[in-house]
Amino acid sequence: MQMAVQGHDATTIAHHCGIARAEADLVVALARSRNEGI
Repeated sequence: MQMAVQGHDATTIAHHCGIARAEADLVVALARSRNEGI
């Protein structure tokens, strides 16, 4: 989550954390929605 908030893309997060790209996409989407106040 911290990486997503810092602006890293899903591919970078997936490689760094050892998770699937789809999971990283969800993390990025969640971080964006929290930052936008949705």
